[in-house]
Amino acid sequence: MAISDVAAFTHLTDADVEALGREFDAIRQEIEESRGSSDAAYITRIITMQRQLMVAGRLTLFASSFPPAWVAGTALLAVGKILENMEIGHNVMHGQWDWMNDPEIHSGTWEWDNTCPADQWKHSHNFVHHTFTNVLEKDNDVGYGILRVTSDQKWHVANLGQPVYYALLALLFEWGVALHDLDIVAVRKREKDPRDLRRQLKGIWGKVRRQVAKDYLIFPLLTGPNYLSTLTANVTANYTWILTGTSSAFVVADYEYTGKSYGSFIVSTPAAPNPAYVDPAYSVVNLNVGVNLGPFEVSLFAKNLLNNDTILQSPTINGITEGYTLRPRTVGVALQAKF
Repeated sequence: MAISDVAAFTHLTDADVEALGREFDAIRQEIEESRGSSDAAYITRIITMQRQLMVAGRLTLFASSFPPAWVAGTALLAVGKILENMEIGHNVMHGQWDWMNDPEIHSGTWEWDNTCPADQWKHSHNFVHHTFTNVLEKDNDVGYGILRVTSDQKWHVANLGQPVYYALLALLFEWGVALHDLDIVAVRKREKDPRDLRRQLKGIWGKVRRQVAKDYLIFPLLTGPNYLSTLTANVTANYTWILTGTSSAFVVADYEYTGKSYGSFIVSTPAAPNPAYVDPAYSVVNLNVGVNLGPFEVSLFAKNLLNNDTILQSPTINGITEGYTLRPRTVGVALQAKF
């Protein structure tokens, strides 16, 4: 497609286009000449901060069975992973910092904290996406092979399920990134070289295996009896992201604490104290994960995530003592619409 094929640019002459190109080149030259020690100090500082956040998050989660520690550790890990994937990994692998000639902070050596191998991401993103940006059947970022995002794409009845596809893609985005360079459309059409497919799948499997072992096995196991609560913290941190445009994905964790109280219908005196007179303090962690799709919101929720089974009351009725606990862990799906 030539620039003359785009209606909004038809008034531009060849000389106008060349002049615009020279202006872009001048901006690039100005930026390249301005790079220096302050820029190098910035990326070094961000990398140091990111690593400190990860260490602090891992250490905090050794007490993950304590709800405030779970929330704090999850938040620290989430911020660390966002910095690594977006501000550090994405930009380093783009070659943004190659001018420093630092063997560690270099696109040729950096491996990010993601299930997608760096070499495959650099091909699908740096080469394919940035060479053929928004060109249908060339740029696989246009709909990721499963979404219809422009009227230039042929409509199919399967597109009616896009809100569901979108929600699943958002929730499983890291895994979608891992598979992105496979070119799902080419695989579906059987146009992919089987040898290339096997080579890429082998690389993906190796990276996925390391990521899963690190986040969902090794680090949670290091916290001993807090394995399950640390595991949920790692899962939550890995699924904290922000999407651009009018849609957004979210992870919301809230912590509720209720102090002890005294029952008004239970007789208790200093001479004959009744333990049931005092309702114990308790805490609850809730989690809500979902995606906003314009007027729609699809979410997965978990109430009483850590399954706190504190006995709130234990009255004795007709000689039988009963125990009333918090509602057990409840997991479900919610769909909301705004009109």
